[in-house]
Amino acid sequence: MDGFRRGTDERKFKIKIKRGYILTASVCMLIAVSSIFASARSDEEILMDIISDRTDILNEFYSGRIEKDEAIERITAIEAENLLQDDIENIEKYFRTDIERIKSYSFKNIAVTKSKENMICADVTMLWDTEGAGEEESYESTYNVICYKEEKNYKLVQFF
Repeated sequence: MDGFRRGTDERKFKIKIKRGYILTASVCMLIAVSSIFASARSDEEILMDIISDRTDILNEFYSGRIEKDEAIERITAIEAENLLQDDIENIEKYFRTDIERIKSYSFKNIAVTKSKENMICADVTMLWDTEGAGEEESYESTYNVICYKEEKNYKLVQFF
């Protein structure tokens, strides 16, 4: 009878150990999955971040808050292809004239039209408050936007 009890106790102990391992593994898996979803940004957030960065860089340059070299360096980090070439060309040619300054901007709507592993396409509607040549203006514009993923970061390749 004593041997039977010992065998039963060992089995119960092994079952408790297995349950502990399963519970620990389940908790670790739950933490891993939730951290993956928590750290992943939505397509809309990616677009808002990169468009905001571009807008801020160009506005800082055109308003004289950053120098040409810094503007080119920063814009190169977030853009590619023809858009990058056009923006660098515009920065190089800029002569302090009466260009509109952006007072504020906001995103009214972001409609993602295509999303793949390495590309996001969207129609982005923005609200702008600008000032220039002695007058202020508010307006709304919709842009066709494309971002491609290069290595780990997205770069803006189209914004018109």
